[in-house]
Amino acid sequence: MLYAGVIIDISHSAVDKVFHYELPENINAETGMLVKVPFGKGNTVRDGYIVEIADKVDIEADKLKSVISLSDNEPVISQRRLQLAVWMKKKYYTTLSSCIQCMLPVMVNKKKKYIISLNTENPDLWELIRGIRPAAKKQLAMIELLKSTGELPLEHFKSIIGENLSSLNTLISKGIVVKKEEYVSRGNLPSALYPAGSVPMLNEEQRNAVEKISRGFDTSKIYLLKGVTGSGKTEVYLRLIQAVLDEGKQAIVLVPEISLTEQTVSRFVSRFGSKVALTHSALSYGERYDQWERARRGEISVMIGPRSAIFTPFENLGIIIIDEEHEHTYKAENNPKYDAREVAFKLGMLYNCPVVLGSATPAVTSYYRALNSEFELVELNNRVNNSYPDVSIADMRVELKARNLSIFSRELIGEIEKALERKKQIILFLNRRGYSSFVSCRACGYTVSCEHCDVNYTYHRGINKLICHYCGASAPVPQKCPVCGSEYIRYFGIGTERVLSEVNKLFPNARAIRMDTDTTSKKGEHNRLLGQFRRKEADILIGTQMISKGLDF
Repeated sequence: MLYAGVIIDISHSAVDKVFHYELPENINAETGMLVKVPFGKGNTVRDGYIVEIADKVDIEADKLKSVISLSDNEPVISQRRLQLAVWMKKKYYTTLSSCIQCMLPVMVNKKKKYIISLNTENPDLWELIRGIRPAAKKQLAMIELLKSTGELPLEHFKSIIGENLSSLNTLISKGIVVKKEEYVSRGNLPSALYPAGSVPMLNEEQRNAVEKISRGFDTSKIYLLKGVTGSGKTEVYLRLIQAVLDEGKQAIVLVPEISLTEQTVSRFVSRFGSKVALTHSALSYGERYDQWERARRGEISVMIGPRSAIFTPFENLGIIIIDEEHEHTYKAENNPKYDAREVAFKLGMLYNCPVVLGSATPAVTSYYRALNSEFELVELNNRVNNSYPDVSIADMRVELKARNLSIFSRELIGEIEKALERKKQIILFLNRRGYSSFVSCRACGYTVSCEHCDVNYTYHRGINKLICHYCGASAPVPQKCPVCGSEYIRYFGIGTERVLSEVNKLFPNARAIRMDTDTTSKKGEHNRLLGQFRRKEADILIGTQMISKGLDF
């Protein structure tokens, strides 16, 4: 008799321990498998993860329950990933179950499709077709259709023939037609849309960076790639990934969610084609599950995504790259509150592979560790084309003294006018969404703040509501001050919604679009708006941080 040590899929400290179950002889289990087990006094059927298998346990036989069934015929989590989960549990003071959960997608059914074709493997096929009665016009029409197409997905077949499939079922029962079942992988990147382009020559700094980091393959070294904006860090990443793939290994590339533009992804797909997969929060559960499944089966070699992509189930991991490593979004705010950079360092140790942190402005902690030789510092100090922009800073206090009450300086207004006259495009960046950043009473100074977070509400004029940008709570706009009763409620500060309003007033003939969390909440909106600007269907792009990353117009 074998016994399975199981972690129950419940994120509660009271049950955060190994429970042992008998393994029936007909269940061929392995460590890392997802199983169904009876749990608690009522023997409620629960999911659990096998973390160990033993041939004896120190528990009385009459107190042991049995595993009911396997949920999958393969392990859903590897031995090294289980080691990572144990490390995370200790590091972040959480439950082992919650650590395992964040490594797995929501398990959904695989998407199936059915393919209809003539049963050419049947030696009596044509004799059977000749034996069909001339009254049976529907069957004969179906046969003629399949003769001309070879095979058709069932949904296409139905759209041509009609929803009544009784004649089709008759042909299947006779052995004339076969209906094959296939699995469809959701969320695949259409690599055909990103044809391979020319590979640029590396400059000396880039070449030295690639060579230096390449020497660290098969080690768990951590490199800080500090490169000024435009120095070609992405090309360094691409060369490193290519070297890893040439060795038959796999790569994880973490980017902030705001950098996951079609343009960023296209650079990887055009270089590595169908070997690349993408995961992020805008994908459906089914799309994320299918990409995870493709990674588990070794059908892809490069995964790109935000912090959750660090848990991609690659077992032949060769490199981890974290772009814009200083971004706060690499820290999870929900339980378990992990830091994807620290998880990457641990994975590097478990898989004996290097971790590359890339940034033009590294986190102070990362730079300090590089200066103290904990990380190896690699620098790109020059832009690829050595061109730098002219920068002008306007003092808005001076503008106010000159009676300019606009949120724009006179210089900015003039430069926008010149650009529009030359049929050029303009990007206006402000890292604050909404219309006004706070609402206050001019009589007593009271500022309307969120009762949950104690931070100022932001006014959103489009929906005429106050929104907390920390917890998402909303409140109606007060008509009177709740403290002194005054009607002198005024709006202060500016956000992207206000900028758009001002742009429309000052430049009524310009086509302006706004990109922030409010306007890109729907799936595909982010890329749709960027595509609109790229095709020059808009003159002015107004946005928050999401328009400042990885764009090239």
